[in-house]
Amino acid sequence: MVGAGCPPGQDRWRLETRGRRRLSSGGVEPTPLLGLPEGLLFFRAKDGVHGSEPWVTDGTASGTRMVADIAPGARSSAPRELTRSGDAIVFSADDGTHGAELWRVPLLP
Repeated sequence: MVGAGCPPGQDRWRLETRGRRRLSSGGVEPTPLLGLPEGLLFFRAKDGVHGSEPWVTDGTASGTRMVADIAPGARSSAPRELTRSGDAIVFSADDGTHGAELWRVPLLP
């Protein structure tokens, strides 16, 4: 199953013992990915409204959300180099005004 408007292979999926299940339609980009022992996966994706922004999932549809709209609207912040630092995730992203900068977001909302 491919989400509307998404290139093939760029949907969010969760692996299960009985196969795989789509979490939601939208363009998940192949990198970067950051998996955490708390059962969270941080990744970069587009949802058709926002450009490429950081997202997080706990493996459920209701637990999948955009972390921040760093480059507002359809522009992309292109987050990269996702790294854990204590109780936060740090990464490089471009807000469209200041160029690439270091960003920090809490691990949990």
